Amino acid sequence: ALIPSALALFTALPAEAAGAVPSALWAYAHYVSILLVMASLVGQRVLVKAGMSDEEENTLQLFDIIYGVSALILVISGYYRVTEVRLKQTIEALRTAVDFYLW
Repeated sequence: ALIPSALALFTALPAEAAGAVPSALWAYAHYVSILLVMASLVGQRVLVKAGMSDEEENTLQLFDIIYGVSALILVISGYYRVTEVRLKQTIEALRTAVDFYLW
């Protein structure tokens, strides 16, 4: 019974490795969007002043667009990481634990 379990571990590795790449990409998108949100807020804070020129207002508009898009990516990637990636990993870990302790 121990040998089939060990063999199942080795045959399951490529499937887990294939799922690791999307998880890493979603994590990367999540963390980069956090950095972009912070950078755009700092840029807006530095740029805002009384009597701004048209060029400064256009730059402020660009910072605002970056803020909105990166906040949207932050929410979407965070939602995906919580619901899809973590849920699948948790279910797989529970299934492995049940198989180990009950069989």
